[in-house]
Amino acid sequence: MAGWWLGKSQGTVRVQVDRSAERRLQAQLVERERRIQALQKENAKLRQQLRKPKDDLGELTFYHELPKQSVTPAPMGPEVARQPRIKRDSTKKEDHVSRVIERELAGKTGGFRIQISSFRRRTDAETLLRKLRRQHVTASIRAVEVAGKGRWYRVIAGPYHSRLLAEHARKTIERKLKLHGLVVYGSER
Repeated sequence: MAGWWLGKSQGTVRVQVDRSAERRLQAQLVERERRIQALQKENAKLRQQLRKPKDDLGELTFYHELPKQSVTPAPMGPEVARQPRIKRDSTKKEDHVSRVIERELAGKTGGFRIQISSFRRRTDAETLLRKLRRQHVTASIRAVEVAGKGRWYRVIAGPYHSRLLAEHARKTIERKLKLHGLVVYGSER
């Protein structure tokens, strides 16, 4: 007779599951999830750093601090006038006009200058000064004591004989270096 036996147990097998192996695998899974989260956080930090501009000037606080400061530079000792370096291979007419005007007025003391930036650290000011000189801009650093703020180092371009020349130089600096200066009037001291 062929068929099925219904209702009768054919022998049950009890299987013991090793729970320690399951716990071990669960712990490994949790640890890997923690590592993934840590790597994702580190990746986000690195991406944030890549988005920041790579500039060795430090934080520019010029626009926030300048309105609180005096416009005229503090008294300083006499400084030797620097002759502008002339780049001979430039083909732009505007640059040529600037060089001719600067040559004509070299040696004359003008009352207009451009305050390009102001820094707390002298090294930051020197870095900007080197950038300006590479672009053939006559500039210097002035240390100024600001009440309640301590010593600041101002990067000043000039002198210029007239406001018109100073404005022209300011626009050239803005175009070439993406720096927004402020034309000021005052003696070198």
